[in-house]
Amino acid sequence: MYVLGICNAETSSACLMKNGLVIAAASEERFTRVKMDNSFPSYSIQYCLDFEGITLKEVNAIGYAWSKGF
Repeated sequence: MYVLGICNAETSSACLMKNGLVIAAASEERFTRVKMDNSFPSYSIQYCLDFEGITLKEVNAIGYAWSKGF
């Protein structure tokens, strides 16, 4: 089972879990070169999917974390 976790609070990022274990994770600022990038983590998501060699259709669940104002 694949679970994709995404966040775009202070620093946007994504991670991919397979059967409860984190197998890939990336911060968006590593791709955009914008410190504390809080845009939607498109590049991070694609990196995680490419790392495992899967498509978004193969992801079973998506967890989205967002909290503004902390």
